[in-house]
Amino acid sequence: MRETVILVFFDVPVATCEDRRSYRKFRVGLKKGGYTMLQKSVYYKLLVNVSLWRSERKKVSAIVPAEGNVLLLPVSLRQFSRMTCLVGVPFPFLELCSPIIEI
Repeated sequence: MRETVILVFFDVPVATCEDRRSYRKFRVGLKKGGYTMLQKSVYYKLLVNVSLWRSERKKVSAIVPAEGNVLLLPVSLRQFSRMTCLVGVPFPFLELCSPIIEI
């Protein structure tokens, strides 16, 4: 089983009320779909295996706004964990990778 991280990069217009409504709907849809914000216009989600990529792509395609740019990039968890923080707070990779166990 190869864990995969999907990165969603987006730049959508927010000039009109309708644009802002589409933007909010998209962001809420990502959050409901299990995505977490990495930066303002970058979200990520961990998939337990690469075979879920196609279905996840369809789910995101169903909620994209009509205008702007939305890009999806699947990367392996190993590649994602190689991300280096040059300034700011390092990404908490242990939280992403470790299972949550409550006793």
